[in-house]
Amino acid sequence: MMSKNSHPPYLHAEILWGVDERREALEAALTSQGIPLAVEGTCAWARCFRQRTGLVVVLTQDGCPIWGWALESTRTLALPGYVILRVPKFRADASISALRAGLQALVTLSTENRVLRVDVEVYCPKSDSPARFPSMLIESGFRLRGSQRTYLHTLTVDLTPSVEEIFASFHGTGRRHIRAAKKYPVVVRPVTDSSLGPRMNQIGAESFRRTSGKFRDEDWDAWMRLASDSPHLARVVGMFEVGDGDEHLIAYALAVINGDVAEYRTAGSTRDTTLKVPQLYAPSWDLILWAKDQGAEIFDWGGVSLGGSAQDHARRRINKFKYYFSKQVVEVGSEYTFEPSQLRSATAKAVRTAGTVLGLGGGQ
Repeated sequence: MMSKNSHPPYLHAEILWGVDERREALEAALTSQGIPLAVEGTCAWARCFRQRTGLVVVLTQDGCPIWGWALESTRTLALPGYVILRVPKFRADASISALRAGLQALVTLSTENRVLRVDVEVYCPKSDSPARFPSMLIESGFRLRGSQRTYLHTLTVDLTPSVEEIFASFHGTGRRHIRAAKKYPVVVRPVTDSSLGPRMNQIGAESFRRTSGKFRDEDWDAWMRLASDSPHLARVVGMFEVGDGDEHLIAYALAVINGDVAEYRTAGSTRDTTLKVPQLYAPSWDLILWAKDQGAEIFDWGGVSLGGSAQDHARRRINKFKYYFSKQVVEVGSEYTFEPSQLRSATAKAVRTAGTVLGLGGGQ
């Protein structure tokens, strides 16, 4: 297989939708080379979530895959018949020629089909990630989004040291809160029962209300299928209060693997308990240990708030919790967008505005 840093004389990119033997084989080839794929780009994700997800794969002239990215397609209510394409966790570690081939494929796809917009979520979790990619996006007609929907900064934990060294790197309060779980009638274990989905969404909504955040129900059936079928890609872990032979879920946390980086995707805890146990520390430590076992090199805490807005102040407790595990702040990425037709984009914006004014909702 060709090194990701080499520059072959000819490259082309293909976009594969659905799941078939060829996509399975190409994904396996990318994985064997250590090419980092976002979880949304895997066949396992497509099977479990049953969404229109694809894989942009860059190939040499003889058909050898050398890089790949996830691609999601979502219908937009703002302009019926059109879709919005999204590239989550776009890693720019590839060669310049591979990046250009992948970008050209995205631009061609959007201009030749009924695509309203392409959103690219640039993701650089490693300090040595190349900074050239944003300029390549701009050259290809993309622009920086005015309102960033993904997190721009995060905290990271280096997973390459030993487990003992990782644990010792945490703040003393964090270590104490992890150990505290052993002193209470609780158990920390994977959540595998899909009937707990409503309970988890209830806890999640409660957690977001405490931080003035907006909560959307998770498809826990799909998440648990993914964690069960592909335990190397996702893990859902919970803290259960134990008493009288019963278990009562009081907290949960979810992490995924994006190539060589684990991402803390979401979590929730409830105050509907008489226990004073720190609820998310032990589940989070479980996820860090799992991520290390999967070979991840970095644990990404899923964003951290900087600045002084009202919402940032409301989220300071979450930030404090994460800082007990890491002080390493990383500017992890940004979001760029490409609109094939300014006229279509203006029409969609007008529809969204009208829907908001009328209280109907304008869609994406």
